[in-house]
Amino acid sequence: MLEFGASTGGGNSSNILTQTVKIAAINVTYGEKRDWQKYSDDIGIDLTLDIGKEFQPTMYIGGSFKVDDLNGTIIGWGRAYKVKMFFDAIGLPIKLATGSAVVENRLPEGAETHIVGKEFERLSYLSTKMKQDGTNRWRDWQDVAKPGQGDYLKEQFNKSVTDGYVKDFNAPGSDNDVIEVDSFDAIKDVPL
Repeated sequence: MLEFGASTGGGNSSNILTQTVKIAAINVTYGEKRDWQKYSDDIGIDLTLDIGKEFQPTMYIGGSFKVDDLNGTIIGWGRAYKVKMFFDAIGLPIKLATGSAVVENRLPEGAETHIVGKEFERLSYLSTKMKQDGTNRWRDWQDVAKPGQGDYLKEQFNKSVTDGYVKDFNAPGSDNDVIEVDSFDAIKDVPL
């Protein structure tokens, strides 16, 4: 029997999809706050992805470094660790300049030319968030892996769900199929 308000999961019974994608374009930002964020990210990467279809979806990976409260210098990757994971996944590992200021940790000029065309494994999941047409939205997880490591990525994602880090995963058979929303941004097709 069909149920109103239930999502079909895009043909994926686990509501999780992994795929190898190619980077078509990249834009790196520093210290920028997105509309949906409470705080700005020290480094943000906007990707346009070639998924072998007529359209090219976008993806964002970003975060903030762990900073020493006393002198303001970087002491670790912090929430920006997923940026390190991204560069490891595409075969261009980067080293963090600990002991330096946040503004000193930038990619070299022209780095984009070495990134476009690289591939990585992306995980998308069915979210409890709704699109304007009433169906569930597919979201990208910011953690990525090397091409072909989809099973590993799924294991890490499921662990993050279990540990409570991913709060909007619409698990199969959950009661999270429908969320009431008052209004949508007409351009971005996201709830306000």
